Amino acid sequence: VRSSAASDVYQRQGINAEYGIHPAMKRQQELYNQGEQLFLVNVGALVEPTTKAGYNSRTNKLPPSLFAHNIMQRSIQNLHAQNANAEGVLGRIFETLSEDKNPYKSAMFSFSGRVKMVQGKVPVDMISSSNGVTRFRLYSSMKNAFGNLTEYTSSSVFGETYADGVSNSLRNTEYLGGLIQNTTLSTNFTTSSFNQQMRMTARLIKAISKETDVERATFFTERGGYDTHATFDLSPMFSDVDSGLGSFASEMKAQGLWDDVVVVSISDFARTLYSNGQGTDHGWGGHHIVAGGKVRGGQILGKYPLNLTDSSDLSLGRGRFIPTLPFESFWNGIAEWFGVPQDKMSFVLPNRDNFNSTYLFSKDVLFRP
Repeated sequence: VRSSAASDVYQRQGINAEYGIHPAMKRQQELYNQGEQLFLVNVGALVEPTTKAGYNSRTNKLPPSLFAHNIMQRSIQNLHAQNANAEGVLGRIFETLSEDKNPYKSAMFSFSGRVKMVQGKVPVDMISSSNGVTRFRLYSSMKNAFGNLTEYTSSSVFGETYADGVSNSLRNTEYLGGLIQNTTLSTNFTTSSFNQQMRMTARLIKAISKETDVERATFFTERGGYDTHATFDLSPMFSDVDSGLGSFASEMKAQGLWDDVVVVSISDFARTLYSNGQGTDHGWGGHHIVAGGKVRGGQILGKYPLNLTDSSDLSLGRGRFIPTLPFESFWNGIAEWFGVPQDKMSFVLPNRDNFNSTYLFSKDVLFRP
């Protein structure tokens, strides 16, 4: 089926009698074998369970602009594909946690700006993978002057909003910058952008766990380069992710916090199984990981397609497969793990009620007590 896109079966890292992963992902194999990582198969953006007949006749509700990067990224980050203006799934989770009758002290961090996934009512701190937080170097000498400028109440709501924004931003930047600056790690990371994002995440986790009262935090990291229309060589991308996640897991264990952390992968879509002659094109269903000290690892959740040819009931042609699991499948259990109450789950996951329990994994399926 894969022709020139196929990998050498003898080079794969075996994870059980049937399945293996890319040879560049040795740390992922170790985490799986240690029972700290699981795989989810054939996951993708869905509005409701979808069949080949329903797709072709358009009787199934589908995400808009399937196979377009920007729209599919929006769909998998807001998990409400029908609503372009919907807030992000993490934004809704943390809004729920912060507004509960027994609210959690929460914090959100992003290495990619205010991406859709973190959009919501809870403020998001923008983090640099290299510097963490860029502090205003004259803050200590000018903070009183800034206080004088913003001391008086303006008659303009826009002026007040701007003044509050500047003041809060300066204070938060100085505070976060100080926390990060004084935090060291015991694990080495490579100099790649993704590894440095994971390194900075580890520093932030250590700092906020020791120096603040934050009870729930999330960190959005990003690694591009997978639009492989013109290459079959995935080793550079996979080895970078493998080393970053492996080092992060080691550091969390050194901090004694691995049991309190979960790592999740997402992507707009997978690649076609068939070659285009130079690489692979935009697919749909793909495979993802969930890792952490309390994750029920060593298992593969979902159903891998048994027929990989175009005659498959799931194939749309050229090795592009209809997902058999929605992203809601694992966000359901992760939202429960964060502490989202059951009566708020439909707000957090607006399309959740379109899927019965066979499509949704609970906290108890994903995590050990």
